[in-house]
Amino acid sequence: MDNIEMIEIRLAQAVNKELEKDIKQLIKEVNREVSGLTMKLYRRVNLANDYLIIIIDQKKNLDSNGKGLGQRLKAAFREYGIINHSVWNEIANNTQLEHTI
Repeated sequence: MDNIEMIEIRLAQAVNKELEKDIKQLIKEVNREVSGLTMKLYRRVNLANDYLIIIIDQKKNLDSNGKGLGQRLKAAFREYGIINHSVWNEIANNTQLEHTI
């Protein structure tokens, strides 16, 4: 089952072009080098200072301290503005979900 990490970034000031370039480079490197992990970057419609990073982790990649990439990114981006990080787990069997609703 996949984990999804979502990191919402609301920048405190207009440093977004340089930060966006750095995030795009990071995503490119992670997607190329880390097996089972996919990252995507989104910008909120009509709000140039709001970004969303989606991390889809099929292998539960953790560092030596048991932290996922999203937690490490949250700490790294904290100086740029408001950061919201959440982790979502895939439900094992969608037919089970249909029976509970």
